[in-house]
Amino acid sequence: MINIFAGSEHAPRPVYLPVNRRWEIAEAEGLPEDVSHAYAYFGDTLCGIQMDGMSPSPYRWTTAHEGTCQDCKAAAEAIDCRWPQEKRDWDVQVIAPAMDPNSPLF
Repeated sequence: MINIFAGSEHAPRPVYLPVNRRWEIAEAEGLPEDVSHAYAYFGDTLCGIQMDGMSPSPYRWTTAHEGTCQDCKAAAEAIDCRWPQEKRDWDVQVIAPAMDPNSPLF
């Protein structure tokens, strides 16, 4: 198991997630309903579509659907290939530092 200590001198790294567990389905008025796009965090899809009001749905995006956007799938696979195999460990625990009860909240 790898312990990542938040707030320590060690720089935490993101935890690896496979393609089908990393992104949510993009939702926006005007996106075609028969094509599933992956929401890419900053208001656009992995394939580059940008629309006002775009947000992630509560559902995971997956490449297993018949209606998966092929450009999103290609981008997701390219991103996944960049992740080193030796860093793809599943047994990771993030440990937050203990808070001083006398410290201010903000």
